[in-house]
Amino acid sequence: TPAVATTPPVATTLPVATTPAVATTLPVATTPPVATTPSSGAEPDVVSARAWEHFQLLNQLRAEGFTCPGGDVFAPNPVPLKFDCLLWKASRLHSEDMAEQSYFSHT
Repeated sequence: TPAVATTPPVATTLPVATTPAVATTLPVATTPPVATTPSSGAEPDVVSARAWEHFQLLNQLRAEGFTCPGGDVFAPNPVPLKFDCLLWKASRLHSEDMAEQSYFSHT
């Protein structure tokens, strides 16, 4: 079962452009979700420090924008992605299944 936030993560705010002239703020988690012991008695799942760092870096790169070597330009996107414990768990289990069954698929 996924790490479940028992209390809201510590948050900061980032400006989010809603129109060219108006901005608002959205909370952005700065710490990973807190794991709890699942009711099924299974081991709790915890987001690794490395996975959390990658998630934070992704939001940083989105906010900065990027120009590919071939010239494709991706404008900055100030809307940060939100961490979803259930989606994280599903993707981790799918990756484990692919490794155990020796296959690769995104379906």
